[in-house]
Amino acid sequence: MSDGVFETVWSDTQSIAPVAPDTWNVLADLGGESVRDNWVPPRFESTETLVVDRPWLGEHLLALNERAVEALGSYVEACGELLKLEHDDGPLWLLNPRFVLDALGPRSEVTTFKSSGNIKSVIYPDFRSEVIEGVDLFKLAGPRSSTLYYSQRVVMAIEEAGLTGPRFRRITTP
Repeated sequence: MSDGVFETVWSDTQSIAPVAPDTWNVLADLGGESVRDNWVPPRFESTETLVVDRPWLGEHLLALNERAVEALGSYVEACGELLKLEHDDGPLWLLNPRFVLDALGPRSEVTTFKSSGNIKSVIYPDFRSEVIEGVDLFKLAGPRSSTLYYSQRVVMAIEEAGLTGPRFRRITTP
């Protein structure tokens, strides 16, 4: 992925949220392991009728409508599993990423929990290219609900398909 790593950022787009607040805890723990067999689709809502293909659910999650699933099928199948979400405006899916990588290099800047030393958040990631090479969607090992990172290939596929939703920002290393 030497051609770039991207993250989503809030932009003036539509968002969804779980109806039950405890759903956020379930979502924060997604990544690396399959949950499909025990998945009970949670109900989501939005303040207006959804017209975007990728509604905002946070920088650590990727929600897709049917059009987006069709356009990105090969990427999402290779990089994770799709989990159904319930929404009044039609079917939505959430990507549970398969790749949770120990990919931070020595120049990364992070904040840690004082009690454990575990990573709390990543301020400036410095990705180890040998770890992320060829991976199109991934989260970082360490932070509980890591940002979901995208390869340039995925970002280009989203843009070429005309999929609407949050905008992307290229990650720059310190």
